[in-house]
Amino acid sequence: MGVPILGSGGDPADQGGEYVEVRDEGPKIRLLYCYNCKSIEEIPDFEGNPDDDIFLELTIEKHNSAGVPHTGFLSKIGVKTWSNEKYRKQIVENIRTKVGGGLADIDPDYYTTKATFYEDAMKCYADHSRPKEGCPDWRDSKKRLIPKTHAERKEAGLPMPAASASTNVYLCDFCPVKTHVVTQMQKASGLYK
Repeated sequence: MGVPILGSGGDPADQGGEYVEVRDEGPKIRLLYCYNCKSIEEIPDFEGNPDDDIFLELTIEKHNSAGVPHTGFLSKIGVKTWSNEKYRKQIVENIRTKVGGGLADIDPDYYTTKATFYEDAMKCYADHSRPKEGCPDWRDSKKRLIPKTHAERKEAGLPMPAASASTNVYLCDFCPVKTHVVTQMQKASGLYK
C-alpha cells in the first residue's frame, strides 16, 4: 500500500505540499509522540486486543506529570522505511510540521527517537559484561515486562497484567543474547543437523 508520509512543505498535497508515495510493506513499528515531553519513541508493533498491548502500556507509564497523563498520538510505519535515514528525517519533519512547532525542542540534527526496550536491554547486556553464551538472569521474573495498571484493570473487570498471555514478554526478548539462546534451543530440538 502506498502511504503519503514523505515529502516537503508540510501542507497537504491539495494545498501545495509535495509528497511521494512510498511502498511501506513488511514488518512495522509504532511511533509514539508525546505532546508534553516532545519526544518520539519507537515501540514494537502489536495487533490484537488493545488491553493486552504491554509495549504501549509500559511506554506510556512514564508519560505523566504529578499523576496527570500526558497526551500524544501513535502512528505505525514500516521498519524498512523508518530505517532509511533520508525517509526518517522527512517523517520527523512532517510530524514537526503537523504538530505546529511543538517539536522545535527536538534536536533537528539528530531527529531524536527512543527505542526504550532496546536501550534498556542493551544496558542490561552491558551490565552483564556482554555475555556471548547465555545470561545469568535470562527470562528471570524481574526481567518480565508487566505494566503497573492493576487498579485500572481491576476497575474495568480485566484480568491482571501478570495473568494476561500477552504479558509473557521479557526485556531479554530485545537483547542480543536471545540469538544464542534461540539457536541453542533449535539445536536441542534437532533443527540443525
